[in-house]
Amino acid sequence: RMMAGKLGIERIVLKNGMMLAWFIAERNHPFFQSDRFGSLLQQIAARKSGISLLENNGKLYFKVPGVDSVQAATKVIASILV
Repeated sequence: RMMAGKLGIERIVLKNGMMLAWFIAERNHPFFQSDRFGSLLQQIAARKSGISLLENNGKLYFKVPGVDSVQAATKVIASILV
């Protein structure tokens, strides 16, 4: 949770081998203007493993296929923080 919070993630769901991670709901939050968010977007865009950035009902989130455990989700989050 602490690692995810550093990425502006407020909610993570693991379901059917997929990780869904929602960003802070407040769209004008300073996080979205930060270098960390810009770097995160670049990393998401550079990955070829099926990670995608989506928006639903005004909420920004990303999904990562092939994540079926908390340990796997932790690895994904840690790799994004690097």
